Amino acid sequence: MSNVQRGTPQPQQPVVIINPGPRTGVGPWTELLASRPGLALVDAAVAERVGAALPRDCVVLTVERSPSIKDVEHTVIHIKEHSPRTVLAVGGGATMDLAKLAVLAAETPRLVEHLQDATREDGLVPLHSTRRSRRLILAPTTPGTGSEMTIGACVDHPLATGERARSLVTGTALGADLAWIDAELLTTLPTVLVREGAVEALSRVLVSSVATPTTLRPADWEAHALARHLTSLLLEVNSVETATFRTLQDLALTSGQTHRGLSLTGRGPAPSPVWFIATELSMVLGVRKDTALSALLAQWIRLVSDGVEAWGDAEVLEAILPADSPGRWALTEASPLPAPPGTVWRTIERVRNRWGGQRPMMGRFRDEEIAALLEPAVQTIAQPVRRTEPAHA
Repeated sequence: MSNVQRGTPQPQQPVVIINPGPRTGVGPWTELLASRPGLALVDAAVAERVGAALPRDCVVLTVERSPSIKDVEHTVIHIKEHSPRTVLAVGGGATMDLAKLAVLAAETPRLVEHLQDATREDGLVPLHSTRRSRRLILAPTTPGTGSEMTIGACVDHPLATGERARSLVTGTALGADLAWIDAELLTTLPTVLVREGAVEALSRVLVSSVATPTTLRPADWEAHALARHLTSLLLEVNSVETATFRTLQDLALTSGQTHRGLSLTGRGPAPSPVWFIATELSMVLGVRKDTALSALLAQWIRLVSDGVEAWGDAEVLEAILPADSPGRWALTEASPLPAPPGTVWRTIERVRNRWGGQRPMMGRFRDEEIAALLEPAVQTIAQPVRRTEPAHA
C-alpha cells in the first residue's frame, strides 16, 4: 500500500520534453545510396573516397571548414538549383551543421537574413514553428559532436568588432530524418582528433551531471553510466596508436546517445556551462573548440574537487570519476593554452554578452567564477615586440 495519502500536496514537477532523436542505422554507409540522394555535402578529408561511391547524378559539394552564414547562403543556391528530394551529409560536425542549416534555409524565406541579424547580439538563435519537407541523412566521420542526433547547428560569423564568433541555432526542423553510423568512415581520423571527440562527448554528460542537477532520477542513472563508459573509451584511445573499429563504433554510438537519451533531460536548456566558455575561448585564441575544452575541463575538475559549488557537486564528481582513477588523471593532464594578454577578460566579456544576462546558458555565473576557470587554463605570453627602424637623417 502506498504511504502517500490522497490529497497530500506533491512537489510541482517542471514539464520535461524528451527528444528521441532521428531514426538511426549502423553499418556500411553505402547502404544509404538506396535512398538516391540528389545532393551530398562531403567533408574534404573523405571527399575522394565518398565521392567515388556516390551516383553520377548526385551533386557533390566539398566542405573544408566550419560553416559561415555565407557558406549556408552558397549551399542554398545549389539546393534550389538542383531541387534534390534527399540531401546526404558525410562528414564531421561542420559538414552536418551546414547541411542542416542549408536544407532548412532553402525552404524558409529570409532565414539567412534572420541568422545575420540574430547572431549579432546572441549566441543562441532559437527557430520557432519552422518545418522542412526535404529528407536529410547524416553520416558522421568524427566522434564527439553527436550533431547527427541533435536539433541544433553551429554557424560562424563576424561580430561588429571584426572578431569571429560561433552561434548555436536550434529548432526541431534542423533534426535529421536518418542518422547513420559507419565506423569505417572514422578509421582515417588522427588519434588526437579521436581523443578530442571522446573528451567532448564525456564532458557533455560529466559536466551536466555534476554542475546541473536534474529533476529526473533516471537521467542521472543514464548520465553516470554513459560518463563511465566514455571514460573507458577515452582510456582505450589513449593507450593505442590507432583506435580499433570496435572502439570507434562504440564511441560514435555512445556520443550520439548523450544527446538522444535521458541523460541531459530535466537539467534545463543549457546543462553544460563549460561548453559555452570553450566556444568563446576558442574564438579568441583561434584554436579548435575541443582544444579549448580539454584545457578548461582539467581546471573545472580541480575547482569542483576543491569544493567550489558554483561549478558543481564534488560528491557527484567523485561518484562518477573517483579522484584516484585513471580517468580523472587522463582529464586533468591537459596543459594551459598559450594566450596573449587580456585573453581571460576578453573571453569573459564575450561569454557575458553572448550567453549571459537573462539567457539560460551562463546567466547564473559571476565574472569572478568564470575567471577562476579560465585563468589556470591559459598561460599568458608576451606579445611580439614590433621594432621600428630609426629614421635616417
